Amino acid sequence: MGLALGYLHPEVTTGARFVASDLGGAIPAAERFYRTGDLMRWREDGQLEFIGRRDDQLKIAGQRFELGEIRSALLSVEGITQCAVVANSFREDESPILAAFYVSCFRINSKQL
Repeated sequence: MGLALGYLHPEVTTGARFVASDLGGAIPAAERFYRTGDLMRWREDGQLEFIGRRDDQLKIAGQRFELGEIRSALLSVEGITQCAVVANSFREDESPILAAFYVSCFRINSKQL
């Protein structure tokens, strides 16, 4: 209930993101779902539990981040040859923090980053 009918344009996007329900009537009125990229599972009490994402998208304090975009930006800095961006929470009830690691042939000023 409350799901949009689809995207205005193009229809191909609607077909990829709005998919038919494969739950066989387990949820009344759920004929289709919007594919968000979130990975969920049904708990024994009938609630959905968030367990992760299918992609590198991350939400911190209401802001969405694409880890791949951050990696690309770091690799565009002169001297950086390799890098990795990770998100980690120290406690379950905390928002994750981002950390970037890079390889460079010389010291890079933090202002360049």
